[in-house]
Amino acid sequence: MIKNKTFIANVHLSSLDREIKIPLWNTNTNSFIDTHMTNNIFEIQAEDKHEVRRKVKALVNKLQTKVQFKRGFETKQGDNAEWYINRITEKKAK
Repeated sequence: MIKNKTFIANVHLSSLDREIKIPLWNTNTNSFIDTHMTNNIFEIQAEDKHEVRRKVKALVNKLQTKVQFKRGFETKQGDNAEWYINRITEKKAK
C-alpha cells in the first residue's frame, strides 16, 4: 500500500523582461494580476518529492495560461516567463 504524504511546494514565477508586467495567476487572490513576479504555494498529496515536482509542473501549466514559459537555457520567440520550485517541504502531521 502506497502511503501519500502532504507536501508544501513554494513556486516562483517571473517575467523574463523585468520591466514588462505580465498576467500571472495568483493563488492568494485566485485571479490574474499584472506583475513582474509572484510566488505560489501549493499543498500537494504525493508519495515523494519527485511526484510533487511532476504535479507542480502540471499545476503551473494549467494555471498560468496567459504566458509562454521559457524551456531550457535558450529563450525562443514568444517566451515571456519562467518558473522554478523554490522549496518542497513535507508537512508534518499533528
